[in-house]
Amino acid sequence: MYHGMQDWNYAYHGVFGITLELSERKWPYASTLDRYWADNRDALLAYIRVPLHNGIRGHVSKHGRNDTFVARISVTDVATDTKLVDVRSDPATNAYHRLLPPGQFVVTASADGCAPRQTTVHITADQSEPTAVLFEFSECVL
Repeated sequence: MYHGMQDWNYAYHGVFGITLELSERKWPYASTLDRYWADNRDALLAYIRVPLHNGIRGHVSKHGRNDTFVARISVTDVATDTKLVDVRSDPATNAYHRLLPPGQFVVTASADGCAPRQTTVHITADQSEPTAVLFEFSECVL
């Protein structure tokens, strides 16, 4: 579901959450749990092996200043021209992170009173670390 609770948690709080529904029953009987596990074990184990380090991380800063602020990080998939859900930098540390699948993306950082900054990144499936993307705003209204 687009713009659901998981999108909100991720975009505003950096919390990556999912909902798995394996049954039509909200509270399945305990006697059925072993069967659900047996039916879904391989898929669940494969899912938790998904590399959560694929993507980008970094900091935003304003040239010559040490203040903290919130920047919006926008990502567009180059191959499909699809704009993904924005994330925001942490107002206490100016840090941000964004999980991304393999591909090429245009990443744009914007902040109130500053000219936007933009770069292109290429994410590969075999990354062992997120790609570092640092943005420094040099044209800001004080």
